[in-house]
Amino acid sequence: YKLYNSPEQVVWIYHSIVISMPFGVKTFSRGTVYLNTMDGKYDFIQASPKDCEELMNFFRMRFTSATFGHSTEKEQLYRANPELLRK
Repeated sequence: YKLYNSPEQVVWIYHSIVISMPFGVKTFSRGTVYLNTMDGKYDFIQASPKDCEELMNFFRMRFTSATFGHSTEKEQLYRANPELLRK
């Protein structure tokens, strides 16, 4: 919803990849892209790891004022004041 109606509300975007490897055998991998907004909420999109990379590239062009990538520092800034992550 916010992707199309309020793109300026998205301030922080990152993705995570989960790979399941019981006994060293890869059984599946799944990715999630998180779009964190000014109101302290987030939306997410689940996709394959490859599609997550493509989404991130697309979002970098679409959300030019958002911060990208995850770190503990970015998470702390977001919790303190989401506006701090706007470029």
